[in-house]
Amino acid sequence: MNGVTLLTISLAAFTFGVQMAIAFLNPPCSQIPFQPGCTHDPSLVTPTLRACPLPYEEWIIAARAASGNLPRPDGVVPPWFNRPLALRGQQVNSEYHFPWYAVMVFAILIKLNIPDIRNPLMFNKKNMNGPVNAKRDTATLMQGLVLAKDYFYDMPIEGNSSYIDSVRNVAAIHANVEMRANAKQASEGCIVSRHDYTNQTTNDVSYDAFESDMKNSKIPQSQRTPSPTTWPTGPPETECKSCKKYEPVNLCEGPQCTRLTTKCIDCSGCKATSCKHNAVPACKYAQVKTFQCGTCVCDGKNANCGQCETCTSTKKYFNFVPPLFNQQAMVLVLYPVVAYPILFPKDLAMDACDEDFWAFNHFFAAVGYGLGIDDKYNVFLQPDLESARIYYKKIHEQIIIPSLFTFDKQTRLMMDNFFNGLSTVSGGILSPTFLLHRLLHNLLNQPAPRLRALMRPRELALDRALDFAYKPQFMSNPTYRNLANRALNGLISRASAAMFQENCKDFKTTSQKCFV
Repeated sequence: MNGVTLLTISLAAFTFGVQMAIAFLNPPCSQIPFQPGCTHDPSLVTPTLRACPLPYEEWIIAARAASGNLPRPDGVVPPWFNRPLALRGQQVNSEYHFPWYAVMVFAILIKLNIPDIRNPLMFNKKNMNGPVNAKRDTATLMQGLVLAKDYFYDMPIEGNSSYIDSVRNVAAIHANVEMRANAKQASEGCIVSRHDYTNQTTNDVSYDAFESDMKNSKIPQSQRTPSPTTWPTGPPETECKSCKKYEPVNLCEGPQCTRLTTKCIDCSGCKATSCKHNAVPACKYAQVKTFQCGTCVCDGKNANCGQCETCTSTKKYFNFVPPLFNQQAMVLVLYPVVAYPILFPKDLAMDACDEDFWAFNHFFAAVGYGLGIDDKYNVFLQPDLESARIYYKKIHEQIIIPSLFTFDKQTRLMMDNFFNGLSTVSGGILSPTFLLHRLLHNLLNQPAPRLRALMRPRELALDRALDFAYKPQFMSNPTYRNLANRALNGLISRASAAMFQENCKDFKTTSQKCFV
């Protein structure tokens, strides 16, 4: 028997062993009994009946008005936690770790253009240059590894669970940033000053190309309306600059009436005698839609003075200041890594069945609870997977896509730092142009001619390899998936060891010390 034959037999034996291990750890499809439904009554919540979130049309406003990052004195494991289902969710996440990490990269690009998420990151100054950004993002990836691989073979218990330690420590970091940012907001009126970044330059070629490809895409007009995540606060000026001053006024009385609206008290900008303020007639989440004022238009030719004209603001805004780490921002931090595998599995090379995606969804709903997302704002608590897809599609089309049409100076600075850090970790393989092109290609299913024209031959080759070699293999071959996942996890572990020395050596240490 020659050496080649021995090598072939050894490789076949190894492959068989890997496949058996995968089959044992990852059964072909979840067999965990599931009863569709959810409840708005907290007293009825059990591991087999989860809580319900608010309807999307209410959540989109209410979640941004509510404080997030709420403490969990009774533990980070929710009352609706289904251990077998969450365990299967962890296994699914582990089996598709390679594409899930890719989604994490897309998630960062999306989050950096949402002010409620970006501004606390800028304030915390942990993303202000490439090396520091690389360290922070590597720590985030390592915490994701702990969450996915500290398997729930038993119920997670305080003091004996790396999963719980990781969630608690991440929440503690958020609470510390929130406390310091609120103090600065109270004393200075903002948490990020323009002076912090006015003189910094950005590499605008890729960002301008991305914006151009977005604007020239076939994305419908209905998905181009400014996202509620970017609506300003306080009454805006109208086209005729009518309202110069405003004062608060209660819409109703009582303990439930915590929201304020405003009343215009000076319309001198329009030389108007009166103005009116149209708001949603409810005190809970008053959303101001229009300002109107009457103006006097004089037609000199006809000597006609006093003709009335109405000017109306086309801007939408909130009459409340969204809290830092509000519930919507906390959800949107997790949303891409949960929703996009469920919405776009084939584009991400994830060939899981619906039962497995349901388990995956349940696992991350529990993560969200631990990080401070209340049940009524926790969009991952859906009655069934089809309802989840409908809800997630609305967020994708009404919040995420509209937010991507323009990158302002702050976003570009943060993205520059992120790309510089990622280049450090990936050895320069993943460039801004390549990743922005994949974002348009994978999640928005749009051509990106300007971005593609900027790609170098190596990037074009990698782009083709992902579509025609990696994706088919990863979806159809469990052994290939296992090897790709192991290679990527090894790369991240080596990077974390170089950056954090002994602080990321195992799950327990990582959950307690692998932070920036």
